[in-house]
Amino acid sequence: MMKVITDLHTHILPGIDDGAKDPEESWLLLNAQAKQGVSRIVFTPHFNITRNSVESFIVDRENSLKRMLNNCNFGSLELDYHLGAEVFFSIDLVKADLQSLCINDTRYILVELPMEKKPEGLTYILLNIINSGYIPIIAHVERYSYITGNPLILYNLIYNGCLAQINCKTIIQDNNRSKMAIKFIKWGLVQFICSDCHSIIHRPPNMEEGLKALKKTIGNEKVLRLIDNSNRVFENKDIEIEELIKPTNFLGIWL
Repeated sequence: MMKVITDLHTHILPGIDDGAKDPEESWLLLNAQAKQGVSRIVFTPHFNITRNSVESFIVDRENSLKRMLNNCNFGSLELDYHLGAEVFFSIDLVKADLQSLCINDTRYILVELPMEKKPEGLTYILLNIINSGYIPIIAHVERYSYITGNPLILYNLIYNGCLAQINCKTIIQDNNRSKMAIKFIKWGLVQFICSDCHSIIHRPPNMEEGLKALKKTIGNEKVLRLIDNSNRVFENKDIEIEELIKPTNFLGIWL
């Protein structure tokens, strides 16, 4: 396993969304990450443009970061971090200052989709974001029922320039959702695995466990590739996409 492990999707900043409630819980999450070998973290609090302005969100995020750093012995953990956001999909994103929502000063932007129903204009909006010079990373892509039900949606998005991320929890659970997530990886449709941690009890950091489970399923080489992809995003480097395999449906089973 590579020495440097980056978690691109976390909810560790205190009091800003449904993640850590206070700096004390932030500290527990950070400490757990460090013990699992994570050395670089991106803080990605939820952002919904229909509920908040980008400008207000940036202020809230900075205040939350300061509150955490002032109340946690962050320096003792030897963790590096960047700021980002988990941006909820909206047609209004075409008018937003997306650079402020990207991971640090990169072109990568984490985008969350609605869970159950494919949103109107999905391809149009994401292509618009791409044509504006940004690279959408679709968050926990295995959680969207319309994508697991029709992986061709994901195939077309990746083919046109999006990237995709899965959660460690999915792989650890070993169920139908995890089996589909593994297929996504084997088809070249997923480039990252992250913790999406929210709480030390209910949704804890689990990168170590997730990577070990994934290694048993797809092998060390592919796992190292996923780890390297996250490191490359953190370092603002390009991702080399694997050759895509177009999913086919045979008697109701996606192959």
